[in-house]
Amino acid sequence: MKADVTVRARVFDANGQINRLVDETLQRFQMFRTKYPFSEDPDQIEKLTADDIFKIDTGEMGGFFRYIEH
Repeated sequence: MKADVTVRARVFDANGQINRLVDETLQRFQMFRTKYPFSEDPDQIEKLTADDIFKIDTGEMGGFFRYIEH
């Protein structure tokens, strides 16, 4: 069964693009978790500033939501 799954995975992602996207996404997720370690330390949520959420003077999203969006 393991060999069959491996063969099907190679056919599904023949050029490795999906694997690269997953690796890139996991790296970005790790960066997010490092910057916003809410799972390990929920008190960090209280340290978010208004600008982290929404920049009132420019009307743009703050850095926190930019991480989530991208």
